[in-house]
Amino acid sequence: MPCPYRFLMKICQAEVKQDEAQKRLARRPLLRPFLRIPPDRIELVHFPYYRFALQVEDRSGQRRVAAGADGILGTMVLMENLPLRWKEEDFRSEFGFALSREEARAKVAEEYRWILYRARLRRYRCRLVAIDDGELFYYPYWIGYFSLSGKWDFDILDAVTGRPLGGPLRKAFLHALLTWAREPGERQAEGT
Repeated sequence: MPCPYRFLMKICQAEVKQDEAQKRLARRPLLRPFLRIPPDRIELVHFPYYRFALQVEDRSGQRRVAAGADGILGTMVLMENLPLRWKEEDFRSEFGFALSREEARAKVAEEYRWILYRARLRRYRCRLVAIDDGELFYYPYWIGYFSLSGKWDFDILDAVTGRPLGGPLRKAFLHALLTWAREPGERQAEGT
C-alpha cells in the first residue's frame, strides 16, 4: 500500500499541533484516574481519502453536501463544517489508495441513500440528485503509540478536529496499518 514514488498531492493541513495531540492522546489508568500517561511515541500520518460533492433535494430545495470516503475501505464521512486548509506538495504517502475512485463513489452514494431513506421514514421528502466525480487527497491523523507489557497499542486522533478516531474509520485504519506493516518484508523479499 505505501507508494514508493513521490508525487504532487493535495493534502489537508493539521490544525492540532504535536504538543496538543500529545496531551489529548494521554491515557488515564483505571487504578489512578487522576494520572495521565502520555504516549511513548507520536507521529503524524496522512490517510487517503476521496471527497465528493453531492446534490441533494429536500423540502427546502436543492443543496450541496460534502462527503468523503476513506481510500482503504470506503467508509463514508460527512465533511460539512470542517475547517479544512489545503496545500499541494511533493509527497510520499504512508498509505496508498486500495479503492478506486469509482468504488469509493459508489459506496458514498449507497450510504447517503440510506441516510436519506431514514429521513424519509421521518416524513422528510429528500433524494440524491447527483454526485460528482470527486477528488483524492490525504487527511492528517496523529497516532500515539503505547508500550504495554512488551506489546504495542495505539490511539488515533483526528489532526483537524482534535477528536479521537472511533467506529468504522478505526477498522479502515487497522486494515491499512496491518497492510503497511506487512509490505516492507514483501518488498525486501522481492528485491532479493
